[in-house]
Amino acid sequence: MSRLVVITLATVLGLVSAVGQASPVTIDFESLAAGDVTGPDVDGFSTFSTDGFDFLVKGGLGDVGGNQYASSIHSGNFFEPGTLVSFSRTDNSAFALLDLDILQCQGACTIWGGINGGSSISTTNVNDLGTGDWLNLSSAEVYGGTQISPPITYALDVDNIVVASAVPVPAAVWLFGSALAGLGRMRRKQVA
Repeated sequence: MSRLVVITLATVLGLVSAVGQASPVTIDFESLAAGDVTGPDVDGFSTFSTDGFDFLVKGGLGDVGGNQYASSIHSGNFFEPGTLVSFSRTDNSAFALLDLDILQCQGACTIWGGINGGSSISTTNVNDLGTGDWLNLSSAEVYGGTQISPPITYALDVDNIVVASAVPVPAAVWLFGSALAGLGRMRRKQVA
């Protein structure tokens, strides 16, 4: 293989790698003040925005020892939805959900994601995040159990949500494929 082909292939692989990588941002809620939170409303939901994301929380912000986090508490009647921390980008663009810390979750804790383009995905295991469809979401939620008998109080505390720009895998594949086609053409010219 000629030196030009090796350099071109290395450059193409670097470009594909760069397209597939996104700079992660950790949302830790420390910069929010009480005045940044609207609510709770009559249904117990609070809203706030930070780091380019809009949050809807059945509760608000919690704080223990200076560590601030999204805190959802619910106590209610039969079969009511439990706790909820929901978020999406302020500009409605897609994002990758790479990780998050669930500090406390009572009930059946689930992470749900609305996949950019229509369907959804869910898991009860934080280790599933950062792969597959979790890299191309339009929205995400963390929620805890459904009321099965009163009076039950559920609590959910979420912190350190690691997000990044959506990973455009089809674009990376297209770029790689077109680069390989170009290398093939170059190789044919050298042989001829």
